[in-house]
Amino acid sequence: MASVNCLPSHNTLFYNGEWNSPFESTFSETYNPGNGEIVGRVAQAGARDVDAAVQAAHLAFESWRNTPPTKRADCLLTAADALLQHAEEFAMIDALNTGNPFTAMLNDAKIAAESLRYFAGLIPMLQGETIPQGIDTFHYVPLHSARASRSGSPDSGV
Repeated sequence: MASVNCLPSHNTLFYNGEWNSPFESTFSETYNPGNGEIVGRVAQAGARDVDAAVQAAHLAFESWRNTPPTKRADCLLTAADALLQHAEEFAMIDALNTGNPFTAMLNDAKIAAESLRYFAGLIPMLQGETIPQGIDTFHYVPLHSARASRSGSPDSGV
């Protein structure tokens, strides 16, 4: 197996805020396509693992749904910072695993971080109206559509 210090210390499944071994204890090797060497072993999720992860996501949503938009933006910015802090490690892992050039993978990590920053910046810009559709559901109408609807413009269908 390749000895590379950028490989993660965990090779199990991450959900519910912690590392979990797959229920079926199934792992597979991933290979460097450039030389055929084993890069590492990775967990293979089965149906029970997916069910557990989905259940954890549903439980997490109960608190996330009440998270203020500014806090959500902060979470995206924190993730962007972490991506940039570890960009070279991510790029090396990706290059080893896919055979793509390190510099291209480094650029991908930077683009991913900038995308997170972009969407964090959009959060305070969201404007519009919501229309109740039932218990715990609503329909979001972008501001420009809401204005057109009230004005009776030809584009509004009124």
